[in-house]
Amino acid sequence: MNNAHAPHPGRRARPSPLPAWAQSAQWFGLSLLLVAIGLGVFTPLASESTGAWLIGAFVLFGLLTLLFERLILALHR
Repeated sequence: MNNAHAPHPGRRARPSPLPAWAQSAQWFGLSLLLVAIGLGVFTPLASESTGAWLIGAFVLFGLLTLLFERLILALHR
């Protein structure tokens, strides 16, 4: 039998960094959503055209980050 691909005794496989990265991405996405809510509620930016675009961009990037984070965790398991 050829055991060329068998792990060496005493060595363990390193855990993947993807779950930790995905959890960081989840917190980043949630913080973007909270910043967007804060900008919309507590500042007059929502009444300006550029402010509405800025708040929309924060919401969009926050939701996309959460979507990709869930996709990574679903494919990793």
